[in-house]
Amino acid sequence: MPAHFLSYSATHFVCWHLNYKAVIDISNFSVLAGKLPPKAMALVIEWASIYQKELIQEWDACKNGTHFKIKPLE
Repeated sequence: MPAHFLSYSATHFVCWHLNYKAVIDISNFSVLAGKLPPKAMALVIEWASIYQKELIQEWDACKNGTHFKIKPLE
């Protein structure tokens, strides 16, 4: 299992914006580590709420060594 899966017990994803980085919990969209500017964070939460089911599926796939691409916010 990749090291970043061992760092947090919660299902999560990592997002970057410029020089910012945040680790976001998939279940409730709380910030586990790092930070993003408020506008970027609002867009991330909007995107994650639309694709929450896919994020959970991606989490499970990554634990098994595979992954797929989730659509960007349009």
